[in-house]
Amino acid sequence: MSLDTDAVIQAHVDAMVELMLGKKRMEQGLIFCAGGEQDDEGRLSFARAAVASRADVVHFEFNYTAGCYLTSINLIIPRDNLCLVATDCWLYLAKGARCAVLVPRENVRGHFSALPGELLHRDGKPKDLAAGVERAARRVDQLMRSSRPLRGDIRAGVVSHRPE
Repeated sequence: MSLDTDAVIQAHVDAMVELMLGKKRMEQGLIFCAGGEQDDEGRLSFARAAVASRADVVHFEFNYTAGCYLTSINLIIPRDNLCLVATDCWLYLAKGARCAVLVPRENVRGHFSALPGELLHRDGKPKDLAAGVERAARRVDQLMRSSRPLRGDIRAGVVSHRPE
């Protein structure tokens, strides 16, 4: 990753984290990170780390080869010695809402809200998914253009964790 690539990824992550948390203060137990695209083995490595640290992880995957763009949002949620890994989630913003939620694909029921120290599962999927994903993307673009620094209680980092 180059410094320019890192800066683009960091700007995306900062905006998405701000959109998910709103004014909620971060606490231990929830980790946001970003890096290159992962295969199943790479995601399993993240899952092992999440279980060991007992922290929920939101991992943003980016493609570096044809520019720098978000390709996937993965959720890694350890609970009671089990671990849910939901890949290819959507960032969704309901009409009039202040905070976005994460909506997994069809094989995982419900959606997830970011609380200060964990991801909370909620029943049901939004009915206007495509419109909400578009609203979230527009809001992320607005936040990125505002170039505001990320709040001090939030730490979101770019990691270079790639499968070999």
